[in-house]
Amino acid sequence: MLIAYYIKLSNSPDPNANDLKVKVFQVFLTLTFIVLPSVSIKIFSTFACQRFDGDYGSYLKADFSINCNSDEHKAYQTYAALMILLFPIGVPVMYFVLLYKKREKLDPGQRLFASTTSPEGALEKALSIRAKHESEDTLLLSLRFLYSSYEPRMWWFEVFETLRRLCLTGFLVFLSPGTAAQIIFSMIMCMFAMRVYSGCSPFISNLYDSFSEVAQWQLFFTMFGALAIKVNVDEKDLQGKEYFDILLTLIQFLPALVVLLSYRRKHMREVNEDIIKPAEEGFRKMSTSVKGSEVGDIEFANFDELNESSAVTTFKTGGVLGGG
Repeated sequence: MLIAYYIKLSNSPDPNANDLKVKVFQVFLTLTFIVLPSVSIKIFSTFACQRFDGDYGSYLKADFSINCNSDEHKAYQTYAALMILLFPIGVPVMYFVLLYKKREKLDPGQRLFASTTSPEGALEKALSIRAKHESEDTLLLSLRFLYSSYEPRMWWFEVFETLRRLCLTGFLVFLSPGTAAQIIFSMIMCMFAMRVYSGCSPFISNLYDSFSEVAQWQLFFTMFGALAIKVNVDEKDLQGKEYFDILLTLIQFLPALVVLLSYRRKHMREVNEDIIKPAEEGFRKMSTSVKGSEVGDIEFANFDELNESSAVTTFKTGGVLGGG
């Protein structure tokens, strides 16, 4: 429906239709972003079958009443294969194509600017140019939620985020729920994501970079705890199991703690820059002014003494010469 309405607006001669077209496109992209994980899980679950020993056959993991070898289910699998092209593959590809076409406006040359100025200056300059492009290009503005959190050089990073979410949701249905294989796969994905986050530092805010990496560590240790529970670690040691449960619970609050500490550090830095540094600069100027006045008094005193000494010497010399 949205696509049909968008096409209708594209053919409309109304000058106000362009703004409405941008809003419709924004709604469409937002909906694809929201429904992608859940729809992908449903699609992939169509192929997640479990084979039983003997002549029991293969049945759908999501519903053991459905025989995967039946003609009806094979028809559903054919339909699901087409939907894979449309959603789990099609949506990330669509995001990438839309962003790739605008890559020169999204990244006006942040790395190039960094060769002539500081990284902070290069980022600020690239962001200002990108904001100017947004005001001139309405289609670019409609894509803003896909790149607004990232530095201009990382205009593509939301595509990686989309694929990461798909790996941690949709692809896991092929593995038996709660099995060690599913947990280990999630841990590997977390480690890979941590490496990407730490290596790329994609976000504009350094705080978000730190938080995203900490969130991946939290997810990793949560999966590690799930794996430990799966293999019955400390099964006989009741006290050790209690400590393990407490540790696993505290890990869940780790990102929130990091955010609070980071905001406090940021607040103290702002206080230091806005209040303490200006005060120190004021005291420094006052101190310099006072010292300058003292030095000036000393210089004037020395100058007067020098003039007086010169006058006496000249008078004496003149008197001697005159007397001669």
